[in-house]
Amino acid sequence: MTQPIPSLFPGITVTFVGEDVKISGFQKLNYIVRHQKGTASRFFERSLARSDSSGGSLSGGGEEFLRDGGGMIYDSGMGTNQDMQVNSPVPTAKQLSKIAVDAVADARQVPGHENFTRPGYNMLKEISQYRLRSDGSR
Repeated sequence: MTQPIPSLFPGITVTFVGEDVKISGFQKLNYIVRHQKGTASRFFERSLARSDSSGGSLSGGGEEFLRDGGGMIYDSGMGTNQDMQVNSPVPTAKQLSKIAVDAVADARQVPGHENFTRPGYNMLKEISQYRLRSDGSR
């Protein structure tokens, strides 16, 4: 669905474009949630470059949370590392996931879109339900 969908969050617009979810107006910024399939290169990045991480997908598949215009917030396929204890982006990823999941529910209310979904929907739903410690880490 490529038209903006009003979400349950006032002032926020959600647009589904291919495998991307564009979220405009959250905390006065714009974000992109991009589905990444598990690939050999993401597997090696997860295994070698992020050897201190925990969680995430073995294949490296997951959701990337990006600031529109540049900047990675969180990559669910890569897991979390020690830095998460100090400055955690996970609460923002959780909120963005909740917005995207709610927008899918909104889209399903539009006649003809009752079965609307997107790649990685189940991962977004899982992230939206993360239970966070007081420091924001999982």
